[in-house]
Amino acid sequence: MKNIFISRLVKYFRSPIFYLALIVSLVSGIYNGVYVGYFKAEMDQMIYCTMDDMWFLLAIWADVVCVSLCLGREFHDGTIRSKLIAGYTKAQVYLAEAAASSVVTVCIFAVNIIPTMIGLGYFLKLIPLSMTLKIVLTLFLTIELMNMFTLFVCFAITVRSFGLAASFALVFVFYMVYAFTNGYYYNTAPQEEIVTFQEILDDGTVRETEAPAVNSYYVDGAAKTLVNIEHYINPISSLGDVTSYSYIPDKESCDETDLADARLSEFNMNIDPVRLIVWLVLISFIGISVFRRRNIR
Repeated sequence: MKNIFISRLVKYFRSPIFYLALIVSLVSGIYNGVYVGYFKAEMDQMIYCTMDDMWFLLAIWADVVCVSLCLGREFHDGTIRSKLIAGYTKAQVYLAEAAASSVVTVCIFAVNIIPTMIGLGYFLKLIPLSMTLKIVLTLFLTIELMNMFTLFVCFAITVRSFGLAASFALVFVFYMVYAFTNGYYYNTAPQEEIVTFQEILDDGTVRETEAPAVNSYYVDGAAKTLVNIEHYINPISSLGDVTSYSYIPDKESCDETDLADARLSEFNMNIDPVRLIVWLVLISFIGISVFRRRNIR
């Protein structure tokens, strides 16, 4: 297994697709690092992460494209079949590919996260070190999990073009489902609350009026339970937990809604690494099981 792992790693590092993926990930990381700096002056009683999930999502897609195309070529050229004929088991072939693609994913992750964290340095200095480590760990496990999903799809389909399309589509579906439900999951405000409106009059004075406002993202009961279940099952919702993370240094000066946001953020950052690791083990086991039943011609 060591030999096929090394041979796959060499092929990855010799592929121009890998270096294109690195460039895409690096550029998106640099842009995110510059982007987060625009919000530095807006920090007040609540400190919040200003990362844009779309720029890290680009790194994920770059990884998905790289792995699916490189692995798809192994099937197209008959290399996978040759390894099986040489005596390697399907589990060994799968695990060697998982190890090699994980190293590739580490490289793609590193060139994205380093400039992002540099730009986000002002925020990281204000939160506990443990939370900084959990943010980095959660992002790393997220991109590795998407890599494992890519392997699962490609080994199940074994056709290069279909594997790429299916892997890309799967990540897209995960993200779109999250984007549709995240407003309901992260909402901690009551169903109706009194808000203050300001109106500038003709003489330049400001008139304040209070009126009730309905929270359109408020859900309760069975609907809230379903939203929570979707969030904990969806493997890419952890990316949203990072970009929605908030922290309150002085909790005595904040209202209950802000405190609820901070508590939810802390809960998510504590549970995300655990559920991502569970997903990694589960999808790896399923992937090996499915590939063992495939007839490779």
